[in-house]
Amino acid sequence: GGSVLDAENLTIDGSYSGATTDEVGLFLWGGSVAWFENLTITNNQKYGLTMYLSDIGVEGNVTLTGNSRAINVGKGATFNSEANITISGSTDKAISVNQGLLEIWDGTTSITSTTGQILSSWMSNIQIKNLTATGDGSSGHIFSINNSVFSLENLSLSNGGEHGIWIGNSTGEFDNLTSSNNKEAGISAQRSRIRVENSVISGNENDGIKLDQASSLELRSSTISSNEDEGIEVEGGSYIKVRDSTISNNDDKAIQIDEGSVLDVKDSTITGKSGKNAIAGFNKSIMILSEDDGSTVISTTNSDAINLRNSHGEIRDGVTVSATGNSNYPSGIELWGSSIKIDEGATVSGTTDGGSISAMWDSKIQIQHG
Repeated sequence: GGSVLDAENLTIDGSYSGATTDEVGLFLWGGSVAWFENLTITNNQKYGLTMYLSDIGVEGNVTLTGNSRAINVGKGATFNSEANITISGSTDKAISVNQGLLEIWDGTTSITSTTGQILSSWMSNIQIKNLTATGDGSSGHIFSINNSVFSLENLSLSNGGEHGIWIGNSTGEFDNLTSSNNKEAGISAQRSRIRVENSVISGNENDGIKLDQASSLELRSSTISSNEDEGIEVEGGSYIKVRDSTISNNDDKAIQIDEGSVLDVKDSTITGKSGKNAIAGFNKSIMILSEDDGSTVISTTNSDAINLRNSHGEIRDGVTVSATGNSNYPSGIELWGSSIKIDEGATVSGTTDGGSISAMWDSKIQIQHG
C-alpha cells in the first residue's frame, strides 16, 4: 500500500510447478503507483497483472502470455497504456475492468487465442484505441460492456462465440469499428445509448446490429452488409438515426423496426436482398425518410421495398422508393392497417402486378400535391 514502482525491461515468469490457482504475476493495491517500460508477464494461474485502488501505466512493448486473465482492473484502479500490447493464451478473459478506469490511448493492442470474452467491463469507464481481437469462435461475446461509459476507436473484432459486442445499461461511441464473422450479432445493445461512425458491420451469423429495451443508436458514415439475418433489428421502443450510411445484401430485411420503435433515415442507401424488404415496420412503429445534402434511396427486388403493419411512415421531398422484379408482386410500399404520408418531391414506384402503393385493412394514404 502507498508504494511506488518504476521498472524497465522486466520479465515476470510464473512457470512454477507448485503454483496455486491464486498465482498472480504482479499485484498492486492500496494507493500505489507503478510505471513500466517494456514488460513481459507469462504463465500465471490467475492474473498476469492486477490492481485495486492503484494506478499502473505502461509504455514500450508489453507481452502477456499464458496467464489465465491477462489484465484485471479492480475497484478504484486505473490502467493507462501507450504501449504496444500483445495478449495471448488467456483462459479467463484477456481484460476485465470492474469499477475501474481502462485507458489504452496510444500504441496498439493485439489479442488472440483467448477463451471466452476478450474484454469485460462493469460499472467502469473504458477508452481504447487501436485494438485487434480474435475470439475463439465458440464461447462468449468478444466485448461485454455493462453499466459503463466507453469511447472505442480503431477496433477490429471477429470470430466471437456470441455477439461481437454486447452492451447493457451503457453509453458510448465507436469510431472506425469492424465487427465481423461472429456467431450472433455484430453489436447487440439493451437499455443503452450508442453512436457508431465510420464503421463496417458484416458477415455475422445473426443481425448486423440489434437494439432492444429502449436503446438508441446514431449510425453515421457506416456500412452494414452481408449479415445472415437483418442488417439492423430495432425493437422494444428503441430509436435509430441513420445518416450517410449504406445497408445492403443482408439475408433478411435490411432494417426491421418493431414494438413502437422509431427509424429516422437521411442521406443513406437502404437496399433489400432479392425477395426481402428494404424496410419493415411492425406494431406501432414509426419510419421517417428524408434527405438533406445527399440522397436517400430505398429499394429491393422481388419484394415490397417498404412494408408497414400497424405502423406509420413519412417519405419526404427527394426520397426515392422503388421495387422491381417479376415474382412476389412487389410494391414500392405495402400497408396493412397502417398510414403513410408522402411529400411533394418524393418518388415511389413499383411493378405492374404489385403497384406503387398497395394498401389494405383500413390503411390511410396521404399524398401531397406533386
